Amino acid sequence: MKKKLCAILSLCLSFVMLMSVACYAVYTQNDAVFEKEAETENTVFGEKADKNETVYVFASADGTVKKILSSVELCASGSDQIVDSSTLSGIENVKGNETFSKSEDGTLTWNASGKDISYMGVGNAALPVSVKVTYTIDGKEMKPEEMKGKSGRVSVRFDYTNNVKKTVKIGERDEEICLPMLALTGAVLREENWKNVVCENGRIIGDGARYAVIGYTLPGMEDLLSIKDREDVMPTIPTHFTIEGDVTDFSMEMTVTVVTSEPFGKIDADAFGVTGMLENGVDQICEAVSQLTDGAKELFEGLGALEEKTGELILGVKKLTDGAQKLAEGVANLDNGAAKLDDGSKSLADGLGKITENYEELNGGAEQIFDALLKTARDQLTGAGLEVPELTKDNYITVLEQVEQSLDEETVKAAVKQAVEAAIEEKRGQITAAVTEAVRTEVREKVKETVFENVRAQVAQAVRETVGAEVRAAVETQVKEQVLAAAEMDLSSYNEALNAGMIDKTTKAQIDGAVAAKMNSDQVQQAIESKIDEQVTNDGVKALIEAKTKERMASDAVKALIESQTDEQMKTEAVRTAIEENTEKQISILIEENMSSDAVTEKLFAAAAGRKKVGELIVSLKSVETFCEGIKDYTAAVETAKTGADQLYAGVSKLKAGSAALKTGASQLKEGLETLESSLPAMKDGVQALKNGEKTLYDGMETFRKEAVDRLVKLAKEDLSVLTERLRASAELAREYNTYSGLADGMTGSVKYIIRTEEI
Repeated sequence: MKKKLCAILSLCLSFVMLMSVACYAVYTQNDAVFEKEAETENTVFGEKADKNETVYVFASADGTVKKILSSVELCASGSDQIVDSSTLSGIENVKGNETFSKSEDGTLTWNASGKDISYMGVGNAALPVSVKVTYTIDGKEMKPEEMKGKSGRVSVRFDYTNNVKKTVKIGERDEEICLPMLALTGAVLREENWKNVVCENGRIIGDGARYAVIGYTLPGMEDLLSIKDREDVMPTIPTHFTIEGDVTDFSMEMTVTVVTSEPFGKIDADAFGVTGMLENGVDQICEAVSQLTDGAKELFEGLGALEEKTGELILGVKKLTDGAQKLAEGVANLDNGAAKLDDGSKSLADGLGKITENYEELNGGAEQIFDALLKTARDQLTGAGLEVPELTKDNYITVLEQVEQSLDEETVKAAVKQAVEAAIEEKRGQITAAVTEAVRTEVREKVKETVFENVRAQVAQAVRETVGAEVRAAVETQVKEQVLAAAEMDLSSYNEALNAGMIDKTTKAQIDGAVAAKMNSDQVQQAIESKIDEQVTNDGVKALIEAKTKERMASDAVKALIESQTDEQMKTEAVRTAIEENTEKQISILIEENMSSDAVTEKLFAAAAGRKKVGELIVSLKSVETFCEGIKDYTAAVETAKTGADQLYAGVSKLKAGSAALKTGASQLKEGLETLESSLPAMKDGVQALKNGEKTLYDGMETFRKEAVDRLVKLAKEDLSVLTERLRASAELAREYNTYSGLADGMTGSVKYIIRTEEI
């Protein structure tokens, strides 16, 4: 859960860093500039939607709201009209002269003419987050107006309240959760008045003359995640921001708070579908750690018993050595001493014999323990998806170091990138086809534009020729009437006489020649061309040209021509090069997007954690190997002692047979026991050291079980599934919250708030 929450905080804090510079610049503005900003600016960050809204809140120095102005930008996307919904009053267009009409239900219809609309209005609806500013000096709370000119230790605290809640289904029950919000507040303090400035839940930037203090909070997040007062899970999420400092002649410029839920809408709800896998993994970890803890406890208890018996053995050997000394000195008590010595040496030999009977099993058991640990380690690593060969006493260090190296961040990143590139390369054909189709569409549109212009030119020429024929016929009639009038005839009478055969060929030829001469004159030809130009430029002829052009464009022949020319263009070297370049560019974009995904990031985090665990595993296995070698050394020492005891018994038996050999045997017995006695303290020290080491191992395992594994089990069993559902619901709620003044059906929206408090 910490990992998920830290991912959320990281996402929010990235917006904090982006906003720091913007807030610092706003602090230097006066009231008029701030209000002007509301008229002209309506985006702080985020993607552009159909309706982008920035709500400017003018508040008093204690956070009480005095005025709300909402600056709205509507994206026309080429539409003549934009339908909007708004609860604002006093709406004014601040970037153009476009007008709107308003219906009774609050719907606004803007006459956009294809242009984006920017308007501003007064808001009365409740705000999603309210701010309360508290001022204290030397521990005494004061009203803002009382603070002016005061000196002392000043504290200014900003408390944020989340006012938006919604009932959602969490598991099997309905729960009320808050809208996830990020609030970023900035203030500027003059260094000549403020000293020793510190802040809680914020950052301080100084330039030698002023401090820019940026505070960041997540109001309502603790309740949303149900982790309030749960320090066993993670530190408290900030819901307030405090500035403290030593102040002389107190004054404070205005503060600006940016409030938005957009970062939480970016959270991928599908990223929280791992609860079941994690719970199963936690069960396996819990069982494995319990077994290791129990085994460490049993081993520690066994070493305690061994240490106790070793002490008894030392005492026994000490007594035996003293007895041998007395034997050498009391040769007079030959019979009694020899009998007792025979019994004692036999008991010693028998006792050590029983110990040596099991030394092979003890050594074998140590080997089995170490082999079992190696097998368990390999099973855990292969279960985590790693390729690990069989581990042996001779190769485990080399193999595990290779595994540790394979989990290096750059190695893992290179392997992931190679896999991503291979997967995308398999889809190269699909990508090329999509790019080709997109390029073909673009080429087709360009060809269509060229063909359209050619067709329109042909149609215009044909229409001009038709109009020209009509104009020439009319002009020729007028010219003929003028010629006939000069001969004192009219056209009607001339035609009747011509039809009646009353006009001779010479007269007709003279009239036709006069008409032709006048028709061919520059003056008449210019008049004809002028009339033709006048005819083809009137609206009717233009409409006719456009209609005939569209008709020809819709014909199968023209469509076939467009496709044919498109096919030719697609075969050109330039288009093929463009397709190849766009394909490679698209592949590069897909690779970069995949490498920046949450899945790749999680793999890198998992690899880093695995690398650390493998290093710890190598250290642990080396310790166990040292322990097993210590057991072998111990059994070898016991076997040596058994050999000495056998020799002692043989010597004592000979002593019973004759006093002549007694002195020699007693001397050998004394020397052997002294050697044994001198080596036993070292053996005891080794057993003690082994016990202490095992005690440390056992205590460490117990601490690890209680403080790490048990808490992990508790968290996984009790909190994780519920937290996943709450995060999923909160992300969905953040995506749904996209307007302050209202949103028309089918619109996408984005909204953020900028709250400005008055200066003191």
